[in-house]
Amino acid sequence: MSVEGLFVNVNKGGFKDVLGGNYIEFSRVLGLAAIVLTYILLFIKKKKVLKLFLAFLLLFMLFNILNAGARGPLLALIISLFPILFYGFFIKNRTFKLHVSVIYVAAASFIGMLYIVFLYFTNNLPTALLRIMVIFQEQGMGASAATRLEYYNQSLLYWKANFLFGNGIGSWPLLHDGMDIKNYPHNIILELGSELGLIGIILFLFLHMYIIKDLHDANKSFSFFSLMLTSILIFYFINSLISGDINENRYYFAFLGVSTFVMKNFKQKVSVENQNNLREFQ
Repeated sequence: MSVEGLFVNVNKGGFKDVLGGNYIEFSRVLGLAAIVLTYILLFIKKKKVLKLFLAFLLLFMLFNILNAGARGPLLALIISLFPILFYGFFIKNRTFKLHVSVIYVAAASFIGMLYIVFLYFTNNLPTALLRIMVIFQEQGMGASAATRLEYYNQSLLYWKANFLFGNGIGSWPLLHDGMDIKNYPHNIILELGSELGLIGIILFLFLHMYIIKDLHDANKSFSFFSLMLTSILIFYFINSLISGDINENRYYFAFLGVSTFVMKNFKQKVSVENQNNLREFQ
């Protein structure tokens, strides 16, 4: 996908559509791959040649994400690294320690910001960053953001009209457009609220209850596997708050189910295996 992305011209909207999908799907897939590569580079001991190759692939994917034009996946990818920073601060025997991966992430972030500043002053910002700038520069934060805000406001009104049970699954386009067409509020919480009400929101949160606890317990020991799953879930959850309907966010539900199964059945095994791959705290 990344290779094809280099040779695909932007469409009329200034975005890159690859392999028959749209620019958002393209960026989400690359975002998932970038998260996995980031964790492999930070935690798994590999030969330097292989690590250099993986680092090149990661930069290659980031280049395509920046030029594809999707703001949501880019912001979600940045936020998905939060678990490394949050769990990377370690206190043992009253001594504060820092996991080496935090230093690498901080250094890479600093270099990335310097590069973005350079692109800004040379008028070479990629499409995704240009669209982020629109939010701050144009009145109403641009047409796309303004439309989403209008959708959010309407969704709250639909939810308020039938707060407990909602208006029925698939009812959002009927309420908003008066037709049974493909349309949605671009926010999974508001979509569930307006269509399934408070009951739907509670069931949605219930899906997360056990997996969040299991991931948190494993993350405290800085488990490579649980941290990666946490980042992937954060990535897809942030995306679900910005774009797509319930069906289009199926990857999020898939990883939610996989994470629950893995953490419940193989938590001890995963913890032992991955502790052998961790670098020592320094």
